Amino acid sequence: MIPEVFISYTLSTLDKLVDYVNNESKEKAFVKSTMKEALLGCCVDWKTRSYFTSTKDSDAKLKRYAEMLNTVSVKFHTADMLNIHLCERIWECTKKMVEIADEPKHQDNTGDPYEQVTELLFTDLKHIYEDFDELYEAA
Repeated sequence: MIPEVFISYTLSTLDKLVDYVNNESKEKAFVKSTMKEALLGCCVDWKTRSYFTSTKDSDAKLKRYAEMLNTVSVKFHTADMLNIHLCERIWECTKKMVEIADEPKHQDNTGDPYEQVTELLFTDLKHIYEDFDELYEAA
C-alpha cells in the first residue's frame, strides 16, 4: 500500500511539474512573440511609410511606437515576464523616438538629417528584434 501511495504522489507531483514547465514555456513563447511582433511591426510600418509622409505625421508615428513599446514592455516587466535589462534597452529606443519627435523642426534639420537619425534608431530596434530570443534567455 505504501509503495502505491508513494508512486501515486510522485506521479501527481511530476504531473504538476510538467504542467508548470509547459505553462512556463507557453508564457515565454507568448512574451517573445508579442514583443517581437511589436518591434518588427514598428520597423516595417516605418520602412513602408510614404516618401510624402509629412514630418508631423512621422513624429506622430514615432510617439505611437514609443507608447506601444513602453506599454507592452512595462506590462510584461511588472508581471515578472520580462527582465529589466531588456526593458531598459527597449526604453532607450523609445526615449530616442520621443526625442526625435519632440525636437524642434526647422528647414535645415528635416530631410536627410531626420532620415539619418531615424535610420540609426530603427537599425537599433531591428537588432533588438533579431537578438530578442538571446537577450530574453540571457536574463
